[in-house]
Amino acid sequence: MSDGSSLPLSAPLFCCSPRVNAGPRSFDLLPSGTEGPHLFAEGVISTPDDEGGGVFSPDGNEFYFVKVNFTTTFPRIGILCVSHWVQGKWSVPQALPFSGSDLDLAPRLSPDGNRMYFGSARPLPGSKARVLRIWSVERTKGGWSVPVALPARINSPEGRWNWGASVASNGTIYFTSDRDEPGRPQICCSRFLKGSYQSPEKLGPEINSEFSDYDPYINADESL
Repeated sequence: MSDGSSLPLSAPLFCCSPRVNAGPRSFDLLPSGTEGPHLFAEGVISTPDDEGGGVFSPDGNEFYFVKVNFTTTFPRIGILCVSHWVQGKWSVPQALPFSGSDLDLAPRLSPDGNRMYFGSARPLPGSKARVLRIWSVERTKGGWSVPVALPARINSPEGRWNWGASVASNGTIYFTSDRDEPGRPQICCSRFLKGSYQSPEKLGPEINSEFSDYDPYINADESL
């Protein structure tokens, strides 16, 4: 995403007509036709509050998103939530157990749905900088593991913002970072080879512009 204005941390959730073979039951009820975007699950997921950053689980039975600052507290709080597809409708969203006290943003799932990546300004042990970093949790039998910050090679340099991760099946991660110029986010990529992330590279002018570019989203094989 690219623009020349300030960076929005969230926006209303809209849905458009699905692509061919969009997926299982919940996807089948997305609006069809050419009349344009619709509010998604209006009154349940899309409300007068500030929601954004939505993603479906691979089977279409879960929808994860963030609800930002539905109170007047400062600093800002972003709570990661999930809604379940039950008997043909979306359930009342619930906060994920590891979220709720800090600014958490943009949940993204690995292609197999077993790992979640998200941006968070939560404290990092050993660091005084309160910036957005990329964290991950693993799906367990009981829900989700304790969040862990991605290695310093991704969340660097100290004091810079990194967020908006999207991960391919081979582990390659695309994400937003202002590591080159504070306050000017750009899209970066890091390959995952032999069990570790390689040095991130900023993508070229085909992707990054002279403005702010953020929130990449790729498919499992990196073809889109």
